[in-house]
Amino acid sequence: MTRILIFVFLCFAITGRAQVDSSSEKHYLYQPEKFSPPVQAMIKQFEGFPSTPLEAPDLEGNKHTIGGYRGKVTLLFFWRAIPGEGDFLFGQMNKIVEKYPTKVKVLSFADEPKDRVLPFLEERPVQFPVIANAKMLSEAVYGSDLGYPRIFVIDEFGIIKRVLPAVVLTEGINLDEMLTLYF
Repeated sequence: MTRILIFVFLCFAITGRAQVDSSSEKHYLYQPEKFSPPVQAMIKQFEGFPSTPLEAPDLEGNKHTIGGYRGKVTLLFFWRAIPGEGDFLFGQMNKIVEKYPTKVKVLSFADEPKDRVLPFLEERPVQFPVIANAKMLSEAVYGSDLGYPRIFVIDEFGIIKRVLPAVVLTEGINLDEMLTLYF
């Protein structure tokens, strides 16, 4: 019940947005100071710190570790198999994988079990690994109170550089432009 109340509070209290500056020097404007104090605190506990090591099998049984992606920017994409909830992000993630095959790795985590994730993905084909049944990992390690979907950007050294909570992941966000800061 507490999580539901916090989520409802965050939905109404958070006004932060992510956007790209159109000046001659492109900067990705990410303004966590506009978030409510609880969201700011959650983001601060991640950004600038090493990512938590993990090993998990994807839908095909291949094991993935965050440490295995050192040398690449890694996007941890947490989502739920709910139609309409961040659907536009699947297409953006696929484009990123195509555009930066040697520089970026996308690793996604679905809360639901494999038998619910597979039918969901039939309408949203992906070109990146999907780890099903990741609710425990999501809640215990990577800030489920930040909402769904959410993305953690990890640099080539394994340091969390950006946390993009659900509130900034609107259809107007362009993840590709944000990634240009890392190359």
